[in-house]
Amino acid sequence: MPDNLRIPEGEGLRVVNIQGTGAYPCGGTHIRDTDQIGKIEIRSITRQKGVSKISYNISQDGSVSTCTARGSD
Repeated sequence: MPDNLRIPEGEGLRVVNIQGTGAYPCGGTHIRDTDQIGKIEIRSITRQKGVSKISYNISQDGSVSTCTARGSD
């Protein structure tokens, strides 16, 4: 593995395990609890050519943000 793809010593990698779909590298800001951001709606999960893509909406206080996270398998 090339050095620029290694996790620096002392740092960790967060993985999100979505039951029934598999585990994915974390693709966003870290929070303590989902109550901090409101409702999360997964729009789609795709895998193509070794890249996973999760598209989702986050709803809070009447506003909706559309997000996409990508990561290599």
